Amino acid sequence: MTTVLLAVLLTGCGAGISDSLCHNVVRYPPDIQQQAEAEIRSGQAPILSRFVEDYGELRARIRANCP
Repeated sequence: MTTVLLAVLLTGCGAGISDSLCHNVVRYPPDIQQQAEAEIRSGQAPILSRFVEDYGELRARIRANCP
């Protein structure tokens, strides 16, 4: 059972980046970005701010690793 579970978990580990992970990154117009920044800086959504930071890091990795 343990061997089967380990095999299942390792099937997702590939040598390279899968094309399925390379999606188009949505581009937001500058005015929308500025509005979002103002809302986050207002301090009314500390958890949402963390989510946005994580999302920004993910977007940067996708841009760096996908053609």
